[in-house]
Amino acid sequence: MPVLAHAVGGIHSTMPDGGCGQLFAPHPKPDVVADWIASHLNPYENYIGWRAALALRSREFTWEAALERLEEIIGYP
Repeated sequence: MPVLAHAVGGIHSTMPDGGCGQLFAPHPKPDVVADWIASHLNPYENYIGWRAALALRSREFTWEAALERLEEIIGYP
């Protein structure tokens, strides 16, 4: 599932790259968000390809992967 969010706080650190979705400046105009969504859903084949590429990366987004990254950050063990 692609991620759409505001680029505030620590959100940048949770998205590995732009291939996973889009971080918008705080309080974007609705047409900016709508245009981005439309550009990624049309034609539909582009969306299907994007979803397939994300599915191949599903391991990156598990709780286990999140804990491994947290352990690296805090220097555990």
